[in-house]
Amino acid sequence: YAAQLGWTAAVSAALIEAKADINAGNKYGWQAIHYAASYGSPEVLQMLLDRKANPEATTRARGPGDTPLICAARYSRARSLEMLLKAKVDVSRQNRDGNTALVHAAFCGAHSCLELLIAHRADLDVTDADGNSALMQAVLCGKGRAARLLVASKADLDKVDKERNTALIYAAQQGSFSDNSELITLLVSAGCSINIINTSGRKAFDYGSVGQTKAAVDRGISLKKRAKRMLPRIARKLGKILQDVGLVAPLDEIVVGYWNTYFHFYMGIEDGQLIG
Repeated sequence: YAAQLGWTAAVSAALIEAKADINAGNKYGWQAIHYAASYGSPEVLQMLLDRKANPEATTRARGPGDTPLICAARYSRARSLEMLLKAKVDVSRQNRDGNTALVHAAFCGAHSCLELLIAHRADLDVTDADGNSALMQAVLCGKGRAARLLVASKADLDKVDKERNTALIYAAQQGSFSDNSELITLLVSAGCSINIINTSGRKAFDYGSVGQTKAAVDRGISLKKRAKRMLPRIARKLGKILQDVGLVAPLDEIVVGYWNTYFHFYMGIEDGQLIG
């Protein structure tokens, strides 16, 4: 309870004076470290870690088996998540539902947590029990910024769930309720397949507003072609600049990687503004 509320002094007193078991859990398997990662202050979490609380503990009984890292991601606790990563926890550990911290961060649109997890080499393409990846969850929940980050980080665009739905099919399906044109364009421009058929015998074009979906797909194809045309020119120009100042590097790889990241982050910008 004290860990949940962030009462540093109370936690310290319980550990030092009362000699409480730091890894004791309630009937749901939640320990102090889970509450600190989810709701409490980073200071309490650090105190628990310093006193050897188990950073890989899971919510065992009657729960999905969440780790403190998953708890921190679910509640968008970037500082707590960073502390746990420094404690060398398994960044891609799954709970009983197959979810990881990355999947929860994508589901919630917790962008700072996503950045930290990706920087620590979280598996971008692990799937939950239904076959959904982090990118698919981001698309399902309309988290465009999270989807752009995952696409730029080279998440698999064509993962399929148990019913062979892809992120693109999800985006088209959600288009029945909201305008998902930007997400559709993002996925197509990044190179996803537009012809995958799910177990219902349907493609992305068969969902949402057909005209809206087709327009978004066409724009994505156009942007993809334009990017491919521009890349060699950008590489040559930047390559000459770098060589003029005495830098020697695999320039094409550097420029292509930079441009891909830039391009995917700014998909919402009009075509004429993509290159300054």
